[in-house]
Amino acid sequence: MSWTDPDTSAEGVATALSNRRPLVEALADGPRSKADLEARLGVARSTVYKGLRELETVGVVRVTDEGYALTQFGRLARRKHDDYRATVERLCAVRSVLSAVPADVHLPLSFIERSQVVMPERHAPERPLTTFEAVADEADRLWTLSPVAIPRFMPDIHEDVECGDRDIEIVVEPAALDALMAGYDAFDAAVEAGLRVYESPGSLPFGLTLFDDEAVSLAAYASDGSLRGLLLCTCPDAMDWAEGVYERHRAAAAEV
Repeated sequence: MSWTDPDTSAEGVATALSNRRPLVEALADGPRSKADLEARLGVARSTVYKGLRELETVGVVRVTDEGYALTQFGRLARRKHDDYRATVERLCAVRSVLSAVPADVHLPLSFIERSQVVMPERHAPERPLTTFEAVADEADRLWTLSPVAIPRFMPDIHEDVECGDRDIEIVVEPAALDALMAGYDAFDAAVEAGLRVYESPGSLPFGLTLFDDEAVSLAAYASDGSLRGLLLCTCPDAMDWAEGVYERHRAAAAEV
């Protein structure tokens, strides 16, 4: 930055907030002296001096009797900048899920922006499935597209439809249907009890479940069948889109 011709535009402020973030965070709780900032950040005096001068130039920092402090503009700019960083971090998590969704599938932006992102972790690989089960437990109607087979869900599904507690239907790929039938001995009995199962004529682009009219989840799978992550959303746009996608795939499928 040129000190004789400082960049005080919105872009300049954003750059200063990003480049000098540790310094801004150190001032978030109140005024501090240069010496205090040097000790707290563990950096050279010249680094603190240059940072303070830059932030003062763009209006984020001012000098007070107690030391350097964020201006009112600086406090608000810091908050909004932190919100932006949090949004980008969240979108990066969504990106890893979307990378497993076919490129020609266009999700509503509201689905991407407002969804809860649940990722498998090294020490909690089943977090997405656990979250899915928790939401499913509260729903009376479950409509699901499933490119994979998860036989462990079948006993509970069987019991629910047999008791008449839930409206459940599943659209599955042919290989997934074969795996469900092989993995759950009472599969035919579950269908006779009221479970509606449809065999898709081909592959499904992702897993999709509608929970009543309240929420929708999208499960993205890697080419090896591993679960990349789960998006869970309650916004109306996502629900409308998901219902249309589900109905198209169900209409193309054959009931078992």
